[in-house]
Amino acid sequence: MSRRRSAAASASGPPRATHADGRLQTLRMPRRTKWLRGTSFHHYPNPQAFFDGVARVLCPGGTLGLRDYTTPAPVLWPMNHTERPLANLVGHGDVRAYTLDEVRAFCEASGLVPVKLEAQKKFRLHLVARKPTGGAAT
Repeated sequence: MSRRRSAAASASGPPRATHADGRLQTLRMPRRTKWLRGTSFHHYPNPQAFFDGVARVLCPGGTLGLRDYTTPAPVLWPMNHTERPLANLVGHGDVRAYTLDEVRAFCEASGLVPVKLEAQKKFRLHLVARKPTGGAAT
């Protein structure tokens, strides 16, 4: 994220919210982190590391909100193997989009519980996942 976008995100957030940039694998976040939001998941080269990082920084009962792209598998394959590589030729930096089943598996492998996971209009993926209060995710 550019410095300008980061500053805009910080300025537009709720009054007590803190905006932080960085890699979740190494980002230092307060253990009381209750909410994380992501909108560029298709740029991440290691999706499982992203979900593991989310589980690491969220407090028990904390929530991840994720919006990205998805579509049924028969359409997703050509999208990931044709459209994305072409977009990268002009500097987009896209890695790939995922099916709902793949996103569910990423959540479960990290110990997060999908509360809502659905495909919405215009190829939108919508996920709300929580870290269990019993400490199952670390």
